[in-house]
Amino acid sequence: MADRSDVTAPESISLASEGNSPNFGQFAMVELPEPVVVTTWSGMEAAALRQALRLSLIRFAEHLGISVRSASKWEAQGRSAIISLECQGILDTALDRATSKQRARFVGLIRGKGDIYILAQTRV
Repeated sequence: MADRSDVTAPESISLASEGNSPNFGQFAMVELPEPVVVTTWSGMEAAALRQALRLSLIRFAEHLGISVRSASKWEAQGRSAIISLECQGILDTALDRATSKQRARFVGLIRGKGDIYILAQTRV
C-alpha cells in the first residue's frame, strides 16, 4: 500500500531506520502515539484496518456493524471509495479500540512497510 499523507500520528511515532537503532534485520522499532488518526478514510485505509485486525471481510463487516457489500465495495474501489461521514466515524472508533499491536500493523500497512514491528516500551 502506498504512503498516505492524510494518515497522521503525533510526532512521537518513530520507525527505526539505517543507523539510528539496533540492527534487527527486518524488524523495526515503533513507538505508537495515542491515537493514530486518519483524516479521511478511503477503501485503502479500511482494507488496511481489516488486515491489521486480522479479520475476514465478513467478520470485519460484522465488527463494524455494516453490510458485507459496503465493506467489499470500499476495498474494491480503494482510494476512490467515498465513505460516508457516519461510516468514517465507525472506522475511527474501530481504530481507537484496536490494540497497540493492531495499530502498529495498521501504520505499517498504510506506510507500505512489510517489516515486522517491535513495540517500544512507553515511559510514563
